[in-house]
Amino acid sequence: MKTDDVIEHIENQNVTAVELLDEFDPNLQFKFAKAMTALKQIIDDVRILYPDASYYIQDDAFYLMLGDSHSGDHKQNANTNLIALTDNHKLAGCISGGGF
Repeated sequence: MKTDDVIEHIENQNVTAVELLDEFDPNLQFKFAKAMTALKQIIDDVRILYPDASYYIQDDAFYLMLGDSHSGDHKQNANTNLIALTDNHKLAGCISGGGF
């Protein structure tokens, strides 16, 4: 289902997105939680030596950075030299960001 179809289905069937996902595959919540736990463990390990390490998402790319993504008075300087790992665009088209 495309976005508009999902929204309409949720509204018409009085279900939640979680319920729809569970109908599709009840194991997906577990898989997602497991992946998030693995990402948390990785960043915790890296932060032993690099306490400011973080994940950064930019233009459909997922990065592991050894420090803040930006620095300077107004955080205007991109610290691309701190990118240690990238997803090599494996998640291209799968990541969306921004505030709700």
